[in-house]
Amino acid sequence: MVRIEYEQLARDGNIQTIDRDLLNRGDGVTVLLYNLVRGTVLLLRQPRIIATVSGFDSGETIEACNGLMETANPQECALREVEEETGHRPTSLVPIGSFYASPGSSLELVHIFLAEYDHHTRVGEGGGNAVEGEDIELIEITVDEAMRWILDGRIRDARTILAIQYFFLRVWTKQRPHPS
Repeated sequence: MVRIEYEQLARDGNIQTIDRDLLNRGDGVTVLLYNLVRGTVLLLRQPRIIATVSGFDSGETIEACNGLMETANPQECALREVEEETGHRPTSLVPIGSFYASPGSSLELVHIFLAEYDHHTRVGEGGGNAVEGEDIELIEITVDEAMRWILDGRIRDARTILAIQYFFLRVWTKQRPHPS
């Protein structure tokens, strides 16, 4: 936590002194792996304390590949996280944007990417870094199923929801044949 006191010009012209506690855990990356031929996305199921504390029955979350940036280059971090967590080494990453995780209380800027996967991109086991307490199960589901999981609450991670919805609207719906 970082405590910041600053002055802010209000809309009415007055200057306000603001005192805030901000979470400073570093910036993050999220990568949604997809396979257009199979019509699937590759997600991760893993135990998360937040799921347990908030009463989510399984104590697990379903997420896209996520991680904190350990270098200044988001692409490098994204590729490292994908390989560590999924065992895939995608040939390219497509950046789709960046957003503040929680602009009122966190300094974290999240960079989101899309990346294709198939049997050729598999280079390892994945499963995460056991030293960091990661215990990841890979889940391959259809794109339509991923959208249903968002709607029924099985997917609750905001980064994952944004990535899937972007992919669905900007990539997936353009690839499928439309009925005449």
